Amino acid sequence: MENEKHYCMVQNKSIDDLKSFSYNDAFTDENGNVTNQLPSSYWINTFSEQGGETWVNIAIKHKNLADLEMILAMGLKERFTAGLNNLEEVLAKR
Repeated sequence: MENEKHYCMVQNKSIDDLKSFSYNDAFTDENGNVTNQLPSSYWINTFSEQGGETWVNIAIKHKNLADLEMILAMGLKERFTAGLNNLEEVLAKR
């Protein structure tokens, strides 16, 4: 799926200040219409303090194993890792 364009949207589900937030994400067409050709996922992000550090736990849920496998084949692990590395660089500059 290299060099393909994909669009997506995020729909916030819940926000608990300084504790957690969750959302659905889904692929869309270029006009923002959700497409069922690619899987959607549900993300839960929780924050906690441990030893004076902030810990972030991110859980990603999919409807079934086939959806997860498709997202992994599209490079989720690599993109997610790159995003975390970028975040680390930004935080290091503060």
